[in-house]
Amino acid sequence: YNETKALFYQDKIYDDYKKIKSKSTPDGGYKNKLKKLKNKYIIGERRAGHFYEINPFVEKFGEKVWGDCRSCYHEIFTTIFRKRVLEEINYYRKLHGVPKVSYHSKYNNYAKDEVKKFLKTGKSSSCDKQTKFKCVYMALPDSQAHLVISTLYEKLLALYDWEKNVYKSKLDPAIQLIWKKVKYIGIGLAQKQYHLHMFLTFSSKVKNDKDYKKNVRPIMRKYIKLYGKLPKKSKFTMNSKAE
Repeated sequence: YNETKALFYQDKIYDDYKKIKSKSTPDGGYKNKLKKLKNKYIIGERRAGHFYEINPFVEKFGEKVWGDCRSCYHEIFTTIFRKRVLEEINYYRKLHGVPKVSYHSKYNNYAKDEVKKFLKTGKSSSCDKQTKFKCVYMALPDSQAHLVISTLYEKLLALYDWEKNVYKSKLDPAIQLIWKKVKYIGIGLAQKQYHLHMFLTFSSKVKNDKDYKKNVRPIMRKYIKLYGKLPKKSKFTMNSKAE
């Protein structure tokens, strides 16, 4: 396997990202007859239960927000950490052409209440049962605190069927990140047994109704063209594999 030649071949394919027209082949390879594809992009890969490679969007924006961030778990309860979480969410929303969200005291209080219940009972089930707001619970080792949002977003890009664009209940928490109707969010955090426990609350819930497709949009073509290449290996990529 020659990575340099593979990346060169990838560039040839992406020169015209609407149709596959490239006649070039990597040295030692051959090219089968291919059907013309319209607006289809490989943006995630999963092997043996692991996300083998971060998609190019997480690679770019995750690194921009967090950097190397090996000691982010020391900042979990700081304003800086909360600001970075919001910034990363809004980067991904921008890719899908939906408005930014902002923190609101009302939803922050809802999230803090969920944290209190969790610390008292050791369970997050209350979050799933909320009806007046949407609540999403996530947990990761605190040493990977900076990956909590990107891990969720990676699953959305890798597992969601963007061609059909239909609701998938298992991806509901991930879909919530890019749900257009959301205007405000809240955040509550707990650190327990070397794990970060995060509760995010949202002002609007994902609904599988007639307006679903209006609120769940694929990544805009201009961003696919601009960022849609897997970059070369970096420290952030190597440290960011997650299940």
